[in-house]
Amino acid sequence: MLSTQFRLHVGVPGLLQGPMENLDTGGPLGRAVVIIVSAVAELERNLIIERVRAGLRRARLEGRVLGRKPIEIDRAALLRDRARGLSLAQLAKTYKISRTSVARALKRSKGFIPKTALPPAAADIENSA
Repeated sequence: MLSTQFRLHVGVPGLLQGPMENLDTGGPLGRAVVIIVSAVAELERNLIIERVRAGLRRARLEGRVLGRKPIEIDRAALLRDRARGLSLAQLAKTYKISRTSVARALKRSKGFIPKTALPPAAADIENSA
């Protein structure tokens, strides 16, 4: 808002007339102007947030689907290739999706099969003997 006033050359004569002139914030009038301008900016920001939230709420009530479309993945083929021993990076390259998307799809399928089995911990070996 302050930049708009500077651009439009609006304001009290001799105060906030342009971007090259300094505003003396040391005095009581300067501090008051800064406080008022910041309060108006905060009010404007809060009104924008409120309108956006109201619009999102209305869209949901109307049944609109918000957000990005989910990617189409052949999960069965992905699980089959993972079981064959392909790494997450290789799967990502094959299916042309990100490595994170591959990991997420495997986790959601509850079929996450690690490429190599983890060696048993030393304590597990001692307890089993």
